[in-house]
Amino acid sequence: LLATWVAQTVEKLKPHSNSVLAVVLLIVLVWAAVTLWRHYSSSGSQLAWEAFDQVLDSSGPQMAYNPDTFEKLVDEFPRSDMAPWASATAGDLYLQQGCEQILRDKNNASNNLQKALDSYDTVLKQTQVDPLRERAAFGVARAHEALAGTHRAENELQKAIEAYETVLKSWPKGAYVAMATRRLEELRLTDTKRCYDKL
Repeated sequence: LLATWVAQTVEKLKPHSNSVLAVVLLIVLVWAAVTLWRHYSSSGSQLAWEAFDQVLDSSGPQMAYNPDTFEKLVDEFPRSDMAPWASATAGDLYLQQGCEQILRDKNNASNNLQKALDSYDTVLKQTQVDPLRERAAFGVARAHEALAGTHRAENELQKAIEAYETVLKSWPKGAYVAMATRRLEELRLTDTKRCYDKL
């Protein structure tokens, strides 16, 4: 019974053998392309994370991290799932450098704080990973607050207040709620504004 059905099906398909062969070939090519894309996509992501880990390992706990190194990782692996993490790390490092320079060199501090804002903005545009977005949004608030202590201090405290409010509104149970709440309370005090004005 099965042999008869197979023979009849083969006879019916003989006039369409070129079309059937083309469809089968197309299916095989699509399958091969998808398989290759998945392989290269996952290996690219794996390579990106290995490069990220290598930067972290080579810097060591005693050495200062260089934010430029993390920006280079973003440039090298722009579409990887590692890129937003590298951007956030670069932002954190620029923020740290800017805060350390405020009293010594306001121009460099301002430049580094702007780079921090740019890095955090990149994170907010690149990813939907909620904890990473929250980290970047909190970084934006901190960078605006720090910029209030530089020569570029126009409306930076107000921008910081708005950014902290965004963190509280967007992530009411997030990791940065306590710190954002505390910073908002401080920034709303008149004495805080006077302190920043003196800087």
